[in-house]
Order: sequence, then C-alpha cells, then structure tokens
Amino acid sequence: MSLQPLVPALGRGSVHLWQVRLDAVRPWYAAFLAMLSPDERRRADRYRVSEARERFVLTHGSLRALLSKYCGRPAASIDLAVGRYGKPYVASSDCAGLSFNLAHSGSLAMYAFARGWEVGIDVERPQQVVWTRSMLRAVFSEDEQAYLATLDLPERQWAACRMWTMKEAKAKATGLGLGRSLRADKPACRISTCRWHTFEVTSEYIATVALYCRDGFKDQTWALIHFHFPG
Repeated sequence: MSLQPLVPALGRGSVHLWQVRLDAVRPWYAAFLAMLSPDERRRADRYRVSEARERFVLTHGSLRALLSKYCGRPAASIDLAVGRYGKPYVASSDCAGLSFNLAHSGSLAMYAFARGWEVGIDVERPQQVVWTRSMLRAVFSEDEQAYLATLDLPERQWAACRMWTMKEAKAKATGLGLGRSLRADKPACRISTCRWHTFEVTSEYIATVALYCRDGFKDQTWALIHFHFPG
C-alpha cells in the first residue's frame, strides 16, 4: 500500500469521490498525525476515548493526503479554514477553486472533491441508527414522517437514513450547516442550484453527494468518479 494516492486530473463537470476504510489506513497513523496542524492535534487530544481520537487522526490525515495531490503541495503545509457555519475549505491561494467535503460512519470515511462547485457529502450505516419518534419529528417534515410511517421497520431504517443523508449533504454543500433547520430544504438549495445523487456504498452504508452552484447549473450533466484509498 502507498501513502501517496494516484489522483487523476479533476476538471469542471466532474466530482471525485473517495472511499477510505479506516482500518486499512491504520498503519499510517503516525504519518497522518505528523501531517495535522497544531489546531487539529489539539482537537484530536480533546477526545478522551482512544478509538474516537484515532478515528479523527485517520480521517483528517487521509483528507490531507488526498488534498496534497489535488493542491500539489506537502500535506502538512495545506492551510485549512472553516466558513461561517463550519464548512471547511482550503485557504491556500494555490488551491483556489477546489471544494471538498468529508463524512464518516463507523469504519468508513468518504471524501468528495470538485472544482467550480461547492460539494457536500454524508454517509450513514442504517444498522447503527435507531430512529425514535422524537428524532423523526426533529429532522423530517410532516409529509416525510407520514411516508416513513407507511414502511416496516427495516425499510424505514434505510429510507430514513437515505432522506437524512440527502438533507445533510445538501446543507453541507450550500455551507449553511445543519443548525439552519433540517425539516425543509433551504431556499438556497433549489432544483436550479443543487444537484445530488444517493447511492449504497456497500451493503451496509448509504451515502449522498450534493453539489451547489449559487448562479445555477447551466449544464445539466455531471460525472461522479469513484476511487478507493488505499487502492
């Protein structure tokens, strides 16, 4: 296995989607930790549970390993910042125009990269989520709750996670954040300004990747290219 992923050119109209099994990159823990910024190391140290701390280092170290290839610079030198509602972005001027987003669930991490569009991604493992009535009321509209009520429990678990990943990915793509009301789409994410695709990553995980363009999509087509790291 190589710590240097092979990253094809990323052109406008394409979205690169990377799938990372965190247990597969565990041997690189020390190298990933060295890539992190001082702030990221402090955030990792705040986790009292060792498994959560390890997951943070592996998730963010994998991100920097991928970003280093898209930006053409050492992983540790990449300057990351966050927007008003917490969405991360690359502050380095030589990486202008690159949008990325990450999500993880269990031992799986997903990363999305695009140029010229904002991107968001979410992944969930339905078997790990127990949807209580209070949770459903908190995040779904009355119509959505009525639809979910028509399904049996196993199907409801998958459907609720599918709908949740769509909401979260679109909220992350627009940069508005999840705290800006989840019960309905934001006005910024209309059909003219957003594109999204929901899919099963494996038999255990479901994910949604979303794109946002403030000025609207003039070209209706976009290509989603899936990669695995390590390859």
